[in-house]
Amino acid sequence: MNTLELRAIAYLLAAGLFVWLGAHLAGLHYEAIIAKDHEAVANAAEQAAMAAKAKQDVANANNNVVVARLQAKLDTTIADNTDLANQLQDARARSRILPKAPNLPGAAATPAASGDRRLDELIAAALTECQQNSARQSALIEELKPQL
Repeated sequence: MNTLELRAIAYLLAAGLFVWLGAHLAGLHYEAIIAKDHEAVANAAEQAAMAAKAKQDVANANNNVVVARLQAKLDTTIADNTDLANQLQDARARSRILPKAPNLPGAAATPAASGDRRLDELIAAALTECQQNSARQSALIEELKPQL
């Protein structure tokens, strides 16, 4: 082999080395870019998850406030209805204890049975309203539970 051939072989080896080195460095650069992209995607996903959790926490807090407010209203309504029912029952009991009014001229006769029936109807209506309010509250709580 002469020097010309050796030089050609050396140039070809050098060119091959440069091509291999360039490809290897390009591959490393590409891998670095892909790693940065994966990191950026992971950071974006984490931030989105944190934002969604924060939004859900706010919704849960708002729902808890609404449920507490509705519970307070329902408790007040139940207490009021219970008081009314007790007052009606007390009035009914007192009306049975009171002596009948004497038949005075000009006084209208009021049948006691009619008054008792009306009190029974009012008590039943109050108790029914209590039950309806309780059912509404339960339904509302069940509706809000999935959002919590």
